[in-house]
Amino acid sequence: MLVQCAFRFKNKIIYTKRMSYTKAKLLGMDINHRQIERNEIVFDIDAPDRQKSYQVMDYISARLCCDEYTHKVYDTGNKGYHIHLIIPELGDYKYGNRKNIRRLFMTYYSNKYKEYIDYQKVSDKVMIRLENSIHERTGKKKRCIFEANFDKEENTLPLWIKELVEGIIVKRETSSLCNIDWQTSNKVLNWCLNNRIPDGNRNIWLFKNLAILIMELGLENNTALISKIHQNTGERRKDIYGWIRFFKKKGTYRYNRKEVEKWFRLHGIEL
Repeated sequence: MLVQCAFRFKNKIIYTKRMSYTKAKLLGMDINHRQIERNEIVFDIDAPDRQKSYQVMDYISARLCCDEYTHKVYDTGNKGYHIHLIIPELGDYKYGNRKNIRRLFMTYYSNKYKEYIDYQKVSDKVMIRLENSIHERTGKKKRCIFEANFDKEENTLPLWIKELVEGIIVKRETSSLCNIDWQTSNKVLNWCLNNRIPDGNRNIWLFKNLAILIMELGLENNTALISKIHQNTGERRKDIYGWIRFFKKKGTYRYNRKEVEKWFRLHGIEL
């Protein structure tokens, strides 16, 4: 595990080079940052004030508890909070897919508060404040304020995330969340990635709603995924990008499950 030390010098925060934990201990360094583990997900809540940070933290932790995810909540010693959880099978995926899985997981569980999540932490090459270390600005300790434990062996990834990510791996292609049935929408996205997509209200019923799914999953910059869907029409198209631009400019959007179901019925396709 790589670690580093951050310390205050006058009005500046100085960061040391990253090094192994063993070397840092031999040098007598006061370690206060570590690398995120391969099998770890960290929600780093980056809200404008402590009250909002607490609200976001409480919401995410409650959702994790509903799905019985063992996790720990930390007060960082500054205005934010961290939520740590270990999912052993996450460590079995390649780096790019670990990032995709973390992004999907964070987006789903932060839901309406996803704008307050630091998505740099989807990478396990970045550093996170070490548990029980002293914050270099405030002098306060990062301490555990809540721990949720459930009667099961270990945390596991949601099936819909595994199916989505593994479906993309196989092919070498790489909202409101409350109104989306993720089990069904995952099947829709996987079908569009792996099948020829016929014409007939394709843009207005299917691609419009695919654009919303892709935005909610945080995959709008995944050109390989979107290009693969366009490719499956058998034509040179960029419809989904057009919808993404439209919704971003409009500022609002809502997934319409009935339109998607109607399109599949029209073409006699069963998911």
